[in-house]
Amino acid sequence: MMRVSDLSGDYTAAQGEATILAGGGGTSMKNNRNNVTLQLKSNTQGLNIGFGGQGMSIRVAEPPVNAPRTYVLEYGFNKDWVGQEGRPVLDRVVMGWKCRYAKIWLFGHTDTTGREDANLDLAGKRAAAARDYLVGAGVNPERIGIVAQGENHPLVATANGVRLRSNRAVVVVIQE
Repeated sequence: MMRVSDLSGDYTAAQGEATILAGGGGTSMKNNRNNVTLQLKSNTQGLNIGFGGQGMSIRVAEPPVNAPRTYVLEYGFNKDWVGQEGRPVLDRVVMGWKCRYAKIWLFGHTDTTGREDANLDLAGKRAAAARDYLVGAGVNPERIGIVAQGENHPLVATANGVRLRSNRAVVVVIQE
């Protein structure tokens, strides 16, 4: 299976169950079009024995192709958690990319106020907070990469010591 839409199709299913007080069952479903196979297991209670065969149709829409590939969420001064303004940005990332095979890169940035090493650490914490939000929304953590860039790669060039909200950000880049 390479795409979510590969799940769509007509399936042939076989199932069985055996229960005496406690037991289990299983269903094996095979897509007649492309041989995608789903294995379902269940835990049961009571008294039952059975087997059967049936068919089922599953229709899954492909996620939107026109989803943006870059998103920016800004942070308050010296803040490292996803705030109220950042949540809708990450929700759009989840809606557009959760079910697609793509790497999600999180580049953490800071403005030029403070020590360089502290800013690099803060940038990493901001990117980690965005990652934690995405993982909490169901994105596989293995698909998310973090790069702390601190003040060395500002989004908007400024002199040293300048507080600029636009530079206190995490840039989300999608790599297909």
